[in-house]
Amino acid sequence: MDCLQLTFGILTAFLFFIVAVAGAILPALPSAPFALIGMLFYGLIVNFDQFDTLFISVQIVLALLTLLMDYVANALGVKALGGSKAGMFGAFAGLFLGMFAGPFGLVFGPVLGAAGVELLTGKKTFHAVRSGIGGFIGLLLGTISKLFLLGIMVAWFLYRITPQIASCINWI
Repeated sequence: MDCLQLTFGILTAFLFFIVAVAGAILPALPSAPFALIGMLFYGLIVNFDQFDTLFISVQIVLALLTLLMDYVANALGVKALGGSKAGMFGAFAGLFLGMFAGPFGLVFGPVLGAAGVELLTGKKTFHAVRSGIGGFIGLLLGTISKLFLLGIMVAWFLYRITPQIASCINWI
């Protein structure tokens, strides 16, 4: 194995990992698929020897979990603070529409979506605001969960390629 090839593979993977972390924070970008693409490019550039079926399977499952986090965490946040199904839908719609309004929209979209729909369905203002706060808490918890899962994915990837890195360090 060529150490220059290994370095290029690692740098390519890490560029995709950086985009994945950005995607964990910005719901407009799908985070985990970028991490998987980074691992795929690493394998294409270097080799796939260190990635067995278990590794690939678990990475795919973790990627799918990160994709679900935005929606599930938002809905659970609204529900935990007494929101209705309509409020959960409003938080989801607010999250989606908020993506187009930049950071302000990402933070306040779920809050305004949940609260707005709750008000439209006849809930009292206090109840609607609570649902909106639940949407915000869900957004935060979803982001933290996605970052945690991405951390597991990247750490396991690094663990798997450590022998190749060590062989290049010994070469130097």
